[in-house]
Amino acid sequence: ALAQKWPEYAHMPMILGPDKSKLSKRHGATNVVEYKDQGYLSDALFNCLSLLGWSPEGEQELLSRDEIKAQFSLTRVSKSNAVFDVTKLKWMNGQYIRQLDAEKLMTACWPYISDETKAQLATYSKQDQLKAIVSIQDNLETLTQVNDYLGVYVMTETQFKAQYSTLSLTQLDHTVMTHLKEKFQQCNEWTPLSLTAIIECTMTDLSLGKGKVMKPLRLSTTAQKAGPYIIDILKIFGKEKTLNRLSQLSQI
Repeated sequence: ALAQKWPEYAHMPMILGPDKSKLSKRHGATNVVEYKDQGYLSDALFNCLSLLGWSPEGEQELLSRDEIKAQFSLTRVSKSNAVFDVTKLKWMNGQYIRQLDAEKLMTACWPYISDETKAQLATYSKQDQLKAIVSIQDNLETLTQVNDYLGVYVMTETQFKAQYSTLSLTQLDHTVMTHLKEKFQQCNEWTPLSLTAIIECTMTDLSLGKGKVMKPLRLSTTAQKAGPYIIDILKIFGKEKTLNRLSQLSQI
């Protein structure tokens, strides 16, 4: 009617939920602000959304915004509907968290740390607060998990005793703990290198594998079965706190 050429247009495929139905609120958050509140980084969400209905060349999935813009073309847009996978988003978010340097990690995590946890962290130096957050970096899939993993550092002695009393330890565990306590008391330099040497020495002295030594060490100092790397924990705890926890065990 206007004597003009027909316009050319294209659109991305429809995004479906895991059950292959139209994506809706029942599949989870649909507002990008909600994903921010849930602890997702904007770069991770951008990356994940870019792969819905489009694929880059090669097998690489973790792409920066510039890389995505440089590679994007309609020729690689799929004609099939895309399925939004929250599990994949969470995995991708964890990868992006691991790429943050220490200062950026601290900045990203701080808004998600509860006031109670911040108050307990204040008992540590600024440097150790940073080290504590860095130590849990590999455990995080979303920033909202920061309080759970920082729990090992902010647990009070009363909470520690209560938690420890619920654990079941073998005689071998107690033997390992006693041996480690003696070695730690003789340790003059509280460094990751010296702490690692003590653990390796204990393995040799008692003819035990690494797991048989690391497990009771973690339980005796944190009352938890899993968490950040135990050497990082002990370094931040310091010699006095570590020995104090080991010394209290006979009283529990």
